[in-house]
Formats: sequence, C-alpha cells, structure tokens
Amino acid sequence: MFENEVHPPQEDFEYICYQCKENRRKPLVRNNLVSSLESCFRCKFCKKPFSMGFEMKKKKPLYSCEKCKEVFNNGILLMHHSYAHNNEWPCWCSSCKKGFPTLQLLKIHLQSHNQDKTFQCTVCLSEFTSQQDLDRHRQIHIGNPKYSQIN
Repeated sequence: MFENEVHPPQEDFEYICYQCKENRRKPLVRNNLVSSLESCFRCKFCKKPFSMGFEMKKKKPLYSCEKCKEVFNNGILLMHHSYAHNNEWPCWCSSCKKGFPTLQLLKIHLQSHNQDKTFQCTVCLSEFTSQQDLDRHRQIHIGNPKYSQIN
C-alpha cells in the first residue's frame, strides 16, 4: 500500500470471513478483500476473528419521520416530507396555493398552469405542459406497469 493513500476509518466498515460469505444466500456486493498477518478482523455474522476475508461499507442509517414513521434515505428528503405535516412550505404556487420544498420543484409545477402544451408524445401525439409529464406518460408505451393507468 502507498503511504499517501487515504482510507476511511475502520468503524465505517463491517468485516466478513470467507466461510460466512460462502454460506450467504444473498451474494454480498461491493466488498473488498482484506488481509492481515494477525487475526485482527471480526466477522459480522459469526463473530470469530479472522486474518483474511472481506470488508464492506456499513449501511447508512435511515431517517424516520417522527409523526408518521415513513423512512427516508437522507435527511433532506425527511425535511421536505416534514413540510407536508406542518404545511410550512418554503415555496408556494400563487395560482393553486400548493406548497413545494424547493424553488426548482415549484418552477416545474408552474408549467402545469401554462396553457401551452408544447411537449408532444411521438407515439400517440398526446400533448403535455412539461417534459416531466411527457416522460411519465411515455412509461405506458414502454410497458411499465407502474404507469399503466396514466394517460
């Protein structure tokens, strides 16, 4: 290893011995081989020390809403979600009084009030006021069952 190479702290990783990795039903992804002259690693599953096995990054903690227990991958999404509970949106649509967590999302929404339908589907010629609505509509043409009810 190079002396100048920077590594994250060991607490950011979990370690797995060869035997436990082989016995897993689900394959472990994104793991690196680790080795040492001494048995300085402890297996996450069997708790036995080992000198050669695998390391993987610990999963990031999830963020949970205290009011409804919905779970988010990051704190910003949780913060955006919290606006819905207290109705204290930082951005508001002056036309329909709907709230938005960011100015960018408000700008996208404002296109829906635009009467100009400048985005057209090349398959069925339906027209939409925003690229986002057109992209969502196109999902029905490629067979995405999540969007099968959207026109």
